[in-house]
Amino acid sequence: LRGGGLKVKSRSRLPSESAYPPITITNVLPAQATQPGMSSSPPTPEDTSICSIKASRLKIAGLRDANVQAYCDCCQSQVANESWKNEFRKACDVALGDGLDLDQIDELSDPVYFNNRGVKWGIARRFVKDIKY
Repeated sequence: LRGGGLKVKSRSRLPSESAYPPITITNVLPAQATQPGMSSSPPTPEDTSICSIKASRLKIAGLRDANVQAYCDCCQSQVANESWKNEFRKACDVALGDGLDLDQIDELSDPVYFNNRGVKWGIARRFVKDIKY
């Protein structure tokens, strides 16, 4: 000791020690529907469908108008004929113009509604029917 002072032993703390009392952390996650990629069961044909757009009551996430547009894009991607693509675009324009989301179109289930607004009969039927796929 130099200078005659008292030597105080300072105990150095281990990295795992703390001046604070220990706390307990419990992580609780809310219940969630499993995503297709996270399920332990094999995917159903519905999970692997190219056009698996569903109406909001069927648990589709996202903006309703954007979902209508995505559904229309999907319908157009299923045909090669430009005339048919234009008819699907017309059906989309009718739906968006009239403020219809996929849930409402599914509830309506009426191709006549679209046919009366200038969409060809077969495309109107397909547009309404395929929402469930």
